[in-house]
Amino acid sequence: MRQLLIEVSPNFDENLKRAFRNEAVRLQRKQNHNHHIHPLDDVLLSIDDTKIELRNLKFPWIPDFRIVDMSTDLPMSCLDLSLNLGNLRIEGEYEANNTTLRRWLPVSHVGRIVIGFNNVRANGKVGLILKQDSFVPQNYDIKYEPTDVIVRVSYHVDADNEVENEITNSDIGNIIFSQLKKFKYVSSLIWYRFKQLCTVPVE
Repeated sequence: MRQLLIEVSPNFDENLKRAFRNEAVRLQRKQNHNHHIHPLDDVLLSIDDTKIELRNLKFPWIPDFRIVDMSTDLPMSCLDLSLNLGNLRIEGEYEANNTTLRRWLPVSHVGRIVIGFNNVRANGKVGLILKQDSFVPQNYDIKYEPTDVIVRVSYHVDADNEVENEITNSDIGNIIFSQLKKFKYVSSLIWYRFKQLCTVPVE
């Protein structure tokens, strides 16, 4: 059986890539963007003497997986993946407090925040469980890495005037990305829900 799987594997990889791309195109055509807003947990950050709270975070995303590399190790029952998820963004609100400043003035800073993660790569392994005559993907071990991060904030200085600022490749963006624990869960859930990684290997 092991020898048979090794002999079959090269053709299996090519067929899997083709089926994966076809399924991605089909899903993109049928999906309604308004139904794919995923709430995320609040994030609390402490940087030096500044406390930052991010709340009401939303992750609007319809999966659009581009294959960088994909191969199977059938004897080891796993799928090796390298995918490009494109540009992702997270929207929400922020509140920043400086503990040193608050000893003198009761000041806090609030506003809107948009965090853009560009060219996000998903690299890792997906286990293939043998059920009857099919390999069923389970146990996602995926790491997400953005090429660069852009943080945009906007806040009102008075009733009529709003200020916007942008920082590119900031450390805060990478810290936020590492803190978004639910992002991995949401991503894996989306992969399962849209069955792109589930039905394609089975078929």
